[in-house]
This record gives sequence, C-alpha cells and structure tokens, in this order.
Amino acid sequence: MAVVWLICMGEISSASRHPDVVAKRKTPAQVLREFLDTFDVGGEKDGQVTEEEFINYYANISASIDSEEYFELMIRNAWHISGGEGAAANSSNLRVMVTASDGSERVVALENDLGLKQGDVEGIIRILQRQGVTDIVKINGKPIKASAKSSGISSSSSGQAPVVLKAP
Repeated sequence: MAVVWLICMGEISSASRHPDVVAKRKTPAQVLREFLDTFDVGGEKDGQVTEEEFINYYANISASIDSEEYFELMIRNAWHISGGEGAAANSSNLRVMVTASDGSERVVALENDLGLKQGDVEGIIRILQRQGVTDIVKINGKPIKASAKSSGISSSSSGQAPVVLKAP
C-alpha cells in the first residue's frame, strides 16, 4: 500500500500555529490527527494517508468546486506547489526581495517552501540556492551575514528529509 509522502514538512499543516493549539485547547498532535482523519472518508482512521485516500479526498472536494482553475489554485496553495498560470497561479509560496552584489533587486517566489518557518534566513537561502539564486547580499532589504550564506548550505544540503503523513 502506497503512503503519501510530503517534502519539507517541518510542521505539518502548521499545527503549532493552529488557533486551538495557541489557545491551549488542543495539542499539535491532536490537530495533526484531526487533519489526517479528514482523509479517512469511509475508511479506517489509522493515522496514515494512502495514495488512494488522498486522491479520493480531493476528488470529493473537486466535485463541489465550479472551476478547474480555482481547484488547481486551491491545491497549489494548500500544498505550496509552485507554478500555475492565470487564475491558477500559486499565491501562497513565500516571496522575497533579493538584492544582488551589483545592487539589482528582484522578487523571487520560493519553491518547495512548505514547512519553512518565517524568519528562517538560512532556510530561505538554501531554497534560493537550490533554485539557482546565488548572488545574495540582502533579503527583503536586510543584509545577510556571511555565516548564513555558508553555514552548511551547499548542493548536498537539500533541506529536510521526506516524512510520511502519519499521526503520533
């Protein structure tokens, strides 16, 4: 049985920032379990999301969405999948202003940023470098330290390992 794998999932569905966790009504583990249980439509609530459950879940959701573009946008934004065109263009991935050594600036959308914590400069640099952006002097107008540029960030340092969607 195939199990759905997700890349760069430091915080699955940002459970630590969920309103019930912040209000101390639930633990991150409880919120994660509820999230996983939504995929178990008519099946056993086992804390795992099989490929079939994942596809069935989104097939059911797609039936209630009027346009293919909006469905694509919803999927891209929910899972931080880069790309899309027109109304389906991803709008959830973090975008940063990168200043190069020659003073030029450009906005770059980070690919595969799911689980990246806000303010994680080293993580942002790692993703930028994987995307081929290497001449980085400032991010969002703030100078970056030489240590952030070189602290274990290389082509062999590709971020977090894949983790399975599985409840504790």
